[in-house]
Amino acid sequence: WHAARERLSQIEQARNLPTMIVATPTERQAAELGLPLSELENVIYQAQHASLLELQREIETVLFACDRADVIEIHTAHDSVLRLPCRGHPWAQNDGYVGPEDLEKGARITTLPAGALACTLGADAAEGQVYLAEVGALLHIAGGQVQHIDADTATRAALSEALGLEGESPLTLSYVVIGANPTLRR
Repeated sequence: WHAARERLSQIEQARNLPTMIVATPTERQAAELGLPLSELENVIYQAQHASLLELQREIETVLFACDRADVIEIHTAHDSVLRLPCRGHPWAQNDGYVGPEDLEKGARITTLPAGALACTLGADAAEGQVYLAEVGALLHIAGGQVQHIDADTATRAALSEALGLEGESPLTLSYVVIGANPTLRR
C-alpha cells in the first residue's frame, strides 16, 4: 500500500497539478478556540467568500509594506514586541488561485480560505517577547528560540512540551505568516 501511494504521489508531482487544502472546522478546533462549532463554521464560511481581487489587493498592500521594511514587529499585550528581520527574504503569496506564473515558480498549493503571505527568516532572527493572550503566557525569544516562558506552572509545562523546549534541539522560530484575508479581522 505504501509503495502504491508513493508511486501515485510521484505521478501527481510530475503532472504539477495545483492542490487545494481546505479548512474543515471541527468540535475540537472550536473548543481550542473557545467558540461554539457553529461560530467557527461561520468564520470559515465568511472567509471563503473573499474574492480573488480582494485577496490580491490585501496581499499587495501587506507585501508593499514588507518589501520596504527591515524588520517586522509584532506587538502584543504587556508592551511585548517580537522583532523579525525580513529584508531580502522572498514572500510566498496565497491568494487562493494557482495560476501559470505560480506554477512556473514551483508554487502549486493553496488553501481555502486563502489570503496570506509567508516568509522564511534567518534561523536565529527572532528576538523579543510575544504575549499569548489565549493562555496568559509571555514568551521570551532570543536567537530565534524561546528562552523562557512566564506563565502558570501548567501552561508553562504545556507550552514547553509543545515547543520542544525540553529536548536537545528546541523549535526555532524562523517562519512568519501574515494574514491578509479581509474577512478575518478577529
